[in-house]
Amino acid sequence: MSEMLPPDPARLRVILAHLEQQLANEETVVTYLRLQRDAVQRALAAVGQQQRTRQREDRGLGKRDRRLGDGKGFMAERVMRPLRHVALHVDDCPMANGPTRVITEAELRTSLHDPEAFHLCEFCQPQERLDEVSA
Repeated sequence: MSEMLPPDPARLRVILAHLEQQLANEETVVTYLRLQRDAVQRALAAVGQQQRTRQREDRGLGKRDRRLGDGKGFMAERVMRPLRHVALHVDDCPMANGPTRVITEAELRTSLHDPEAFHLCEFCQPQERLDEVSA
């Protein structure tokens, strides 16, 4: 390649300036392409999260798929914590967002005897509703 270059410094400087300009332009394009790639990756991640949420809801595991009750019944929610595996709620509690199932008043009363496995929701306070039902 060097045998194709002109021998005089003036033309070599012009060629060098042109090559440096081309490299600068390429860096701009590369930066732009990287930004676009990152935006597409973020969009793909968001779509994937939406699809996973929709699939969870379709399987009945999402809180929006769960039908809220009239506030007169109770439900148990499986909680993914190492301790206290089930949270007990009033059936219209908006805080229950895991897999839930309707439970009877008798099941709620029985669950209260095992505080290691069950805990009461602090938001809806099913114990108070249970006391109201009993009165």
